[in-house]
Amino acid sequence: MKKIISIFIACIIITLVGCAVDSNGHEDEAKTPSSSSISTKAENNASASEVTEASGISSGRNVSGFTKSNKTITWSGIDFSFPSYFDVLDKGSTENLMHYYPEEKDYYASILFQSKDFSGTQEDFNSSIPSIVKSTLEAGKIANSDIQKSEKTTIAGLPGWTITYTRPGTEGDGVTSTTSYSFAYNIDAKKVVMISCTYDSNDKSKYDYLGDYKKVLKTAKMSTKPSNELFSGYKHIEVDGCDLSGHREPNVVVDVGYGDREYWAFTNEHGQLVRVIADEIILQDDSKESLSSSGRYCSDEAKVPGVESDVLDEGHVIADSLGGASNAYNITPQDSTLNRHGDQAYMEDAIRKAGVANNFEAIITYRNTETQIPSSYQYTYTLMGNVIVDTFDNVNPDEVNSSLGLTGSEPSDSTSSEDLSGVDTNGNGKVTIKEAKAAGYSMPITSDHWLYKYMDDRDGDGMVGE
Repeated sequence: MKKIISIFIACIIITLVGCAVDSNGHEDEAKTPSSSSISTKAENNASASEVTEASGISSGRNVSGFTKSNKTITWSGIDFSFPSYFDVLDKGSTENLMHYYPEEKDYYASILFQSKDFSGTQEDFNSSIPSIVKSTLEAGKIANSDIQKSEKTTIAGLPGWTITYTRPGTEGDGVTSTTSYSFAYNIDAKKVVMISCTYDSNDKSKYDYLGDYKKVLKTAKMSTKPSNELFSGYKHIEVDGCDLSGHREPNVVVDVGYGDREYWAFTNEHGQLVRVIADEIILQDDSKESLSSSGRYCSDEAKVPGVESDVLDEGHVIADSLGGASNAYNITPQDSTLNRHGDQAYMEDAIRKAGVANNFEAIITYRNTETQIPSSYQYTYTLMGNVIVDTFDNVNPDEVNSSLGLTGSEPSDSTSSEDLSGVDTNGNGKVTIKEAKAAGYSMPITSDHWLYKYMDDRDGDGMVGE
């Protein structure tokens, strides 16, 4: 009879899922805090974010099974590829748990995909990660395991965590098992996605299970398959990327990514553009794409009602340089200064410099149901592993700064205006995020900004205030 390794899943995100799984795969009532008790103060859980590693956990395992013949699965809105030696799907698998293991009788290993509904924001989840990790490490059988690694990771660009540990079997026969377990939150699917790979010391293969597992995470991508849930309540229509008509249909979803890009725009019942999302922002490529001499896909932009104003631009939600179309489903009447020199321009420049952005979402609001001129914008996106939220009103930032008495400290890239005294209010030679914001600078401050050298980049990612 086929032998299967006993699985112990570290109650994948114990504090969120609210369950524990014993060594036989049975769920027990959790004896850990509920999600409502999670502290979001990461500074109280510094030990949870430290990375520890022991060498040799894959000793003697030097064969990779991660090949072109991999198996694939779309799970919680993410496309995963995993080794084909996991060739048997356990009959006990469900829509929330998929368990694969090798058919080969001397292989004692498994890979498991789990998911759990979660309705919080991406920021809520990310800020809770240190507390989730701390609770997980301290709970149940994990607390009695040998922790090999506990470190940040990304899954399809989503911030997450990986814990790798070994533990002795329960039979007292000297058998040990090794598990690597990871989690992240896909806000588009409203799912916490959880993946784990386990093997034990009875395994006779030479497969580098943990090495292959890292490749599973590294190659994961946000699914480009339109989700019925994502489009629920909207009619999917096609509009040419260079259609200059300013008219929008109500309650529709339109792909506003130029070429093969998939950027999805949504309108409400009043025909107002209210949301634009993209799994990945792919920059314009002038070596492969047909562009005008000014670097544009189209000769002009859609004439959405309001753009006839002298102070409003035909503003792209996703810029032309970021692969966005110029039809009415990606254009809003936007303050000219904001669009060319303000937060909108700053955001676009940050993405261009990074080369890519993931999990992009724009939320657009209006003062009433009659106008097509937005009152404010909120952009959320992941840049170099950091989740950034930019919120700003559709107003002239120069006029706002002037009304606040900040005109004299207006930011400039010119080295001739690098006057630290206008920002460093306490004269200590260092600049805090609060001081920079008070001087009129938008966050984040990146490493190419003149203020960066005076600020504290604690995580060393070349960005402060993200």
